[in-house]
Amino acid sequence: MYFSPFFNISQEGGYAFRLGLRLEYLDGGKIVTARDLGMHEAFLKRLERFPLDRARIYQQRMEEMGTKSVREFARKVGEDWSVVSRHLRLLQLPSDVVGFLDQSQIPEVLRHFTAKRLGDLTRLPRDKVADVFRQQLSQLGLDA
Repeated sequence: MYFSPFFNISQEGGYAFRLGLRLEYLDGGKIVTARDLGMHEAFLKRLERFPLDRARIYQQRMEEMGTKSVREFARKVGEDWSVVSRHLRLLQLPSDVVGFLDQSQIPEVLRHFTAKRLGDLTRLPRDKVADVFRQQLSQLGLDA
């Protein structure tokens, strides 16, 4: 029996069947192979470039798995709970900041606004986040 947050494969008597959600890039009735799993892992590693995408995936997977705590979810997916918690906290940023980051995913923005820097923004008082964010953008030579 193989368990993953995205699908389960059970092999009984040489017959394999899939339960749960299917990876988007797989075709019709194709059984998931080791190569498909490797491609999916590479996709997840690329998400580290943009922490908000990773946070959304964590949130979606937590809802799909029905876990109620960050520690339980982290234990199930094999991640450190502090990493999961740090990323989920990014979803609390103001909507104008998140909207700008979603719209302008240029290399300068992706390099500058790491999970750590965005996490620092979440610790600021809510009314000062936009001002500090604009200051950081002006240092990069960009306009909000």
